[in-house]
Amino acid sequence: MSAIKVLVIDDNRVHAEGLAELLELSGFESSAVWTGLDGVEMAERLAVDAVLLDMGLPDIKGFEVCRRLRGNPATSEIAIIFHTGSSPHPGWDHEADSFLTYPIAISEIASVIKGSVLKRRARKDGEPRPGSSRSAMAADPLNQSSPAHSPVPGVQVSCASVANPKTSQTYMNAIAIPG
Repeated sequence: MSAIKVLVIDDNRVHAEGLAELLELSGFESSAVWTGLDGVEMAERLAVDAVLLDMGLPDIKGFEVCRRLRGNPATSEIAIIFHTGSSPHPGWDHEADSFLTYPIAISEIASVIKGSVLKRRARKDGEPRPGSSRSAMAADPLNQSSPAHSPVPGVQVSCASVANPKTSQTYMNAIAIPG
């Protein structure tokens, strides 16, 4: 399996480049851009697996970047993880896979990226979407505690799912562990 491709979109150039370098050292293939419009373009051009997306960008906001990525068939299945120094913004969960608040360890960022990508790959391979119905959630191998189904040979996934009763959506935290 090739390395997971991650695009860091952050208006703080030093932060974006540093994060991309740390992701490279953690086994990812990574790139960084500093505006939302460049991020939308590069996500498609590079065919990334995940986007680590800042909320406050100089041209368009992170929500708009997320909306554009989800609206494009070429980028709609990218795992999108918001990252910011402030608390979660209302509505982040409508399109994004996760929300991280700094400070956070690179190992935790890496685990969230891997888990989000594995979850999206499982859906793409025909697994039921968590939250689609209560019966589907009960049968969904991603809606179990450790160990869980992994679509990637040689990788074990430890995960836990939490249902949001207000939105009927299910959120998953996962850690991918090479087998």
